[in-house]
Amino acid sequence: TENWPVLYASPNVRDIFGRDPEDLVAGRPPFAELVHPDDLDRVAQEVADHLAAGDTRYTQHYRFRHADGSWRWIDDFTTVSRDANGTVTGLNGYVLDVTERVETEVILNKERERYQSLVNNIPGITYRCKMDKDWTMLFMSQAADPLTGYPASDFINNTVRSYESIIHPEAREKVEKAVVLAVSENRPWDIAYRVCHKDGSVRWVHEKGQAVYGADGTVAYLDGFILDITDRKKAEQELKASEERYRLAQTATGVGIWDWDIQNDQIVWDESCWTMLGHEAQDTLLCYRDWQSRLHPEDAAPAEQEVYRQLATGQGFVIEFRFRTADGGWLWVQGRGRVVARGDDGAPTR
Repeated sequence: TENWPVLYASPNVRDIFGRDPEDLVAGRPPFAELVHPDDLDRVAQEVADHLAAGDTRYTQHYRFRHADGSWRWIDDFTTVSRDANGTVTGLNGYVLDVTERVETEVILNKERERYQSLVNNIPGITYRCKMDKDWTMLFMSQAADPLTGYPASDFINNTVRSYESIIHPEAREKVEKAVVLAVSENRPWDIAYRVCHKDGSVRWVHEKGQAVYGADGTVAYLDGFILDITDRKKAEQELKASEERYRLAQTATGVGIWDWDIQNDQIVWDESCWTMLGHEAQDTLLCYRDWQSRLHPEDAAPAEQEVYRQLATGQGFVIEFRFRTADGGWLWVQGRGRVVARGDDGAPTR
């Protein structure tokens, strides 16, 4: 019927809509005019569809105008009355004001979207998992795909595979021990280990996490994140290999490296400097006076003059002199150096 005339409205419509039941029955204003314009066509179509389908009950969700002009969200529960021929004779039911619930859902959805946006922008996997042998994932961010080659959905509740299955076999025991120990001591874990990518490659990851405990004190789940550090590990390994090659070259050529912090008068000798003079390698910091004391008396003056000249001119120097060895003898060495750093006043600092 046009405008959906109301035959009866209970007194509590005053509490829900701020309107007198008599006004609703009298059509002041018509019921259809109180439905939000953006919802009206949908609501009318839903009613027509339910009646055409022969439904005896249905529920609708829409906005209704309060007497104060605000829009209230309602759930409308309707029962259809029909005669013996199946012809609709009337509709009756009740409505609930669910505005507060809807507004809460809107707030929660916005918070969920913000949280999801934050998680998606973290450069790594954010996860929540069970503390079991499979590290069964309850939540896993989409970053799982680029890091492992598999979608996060594969790991949720071990649908296709467990996270434990992609941890490198040689790292599984290490990971388990680290996590179990941290949980037993009620502290976070911080570990690096290898995982096996879908493409067959091995990736290095850095994981940090912590257990979350239930009201009874037992572990409810584990929360954490996993970052891909493969590039960093490769760089570290390349640097280590380079340093080893350099060390071998130094050993083969008898070259020692030194560094003089002029401002603090601290001289650092590398391992080769110590060993070529017959000493065990050590971390002892030297000073200029220590260097002087090791010079042969006949070489001390010319060597120091060359050092002072270098400091004054900034030119590199090459000098030869004798150094006292650990057994009291003398070793001829060639010294090379130049100023590599100066202060704001131009004075050499290194």
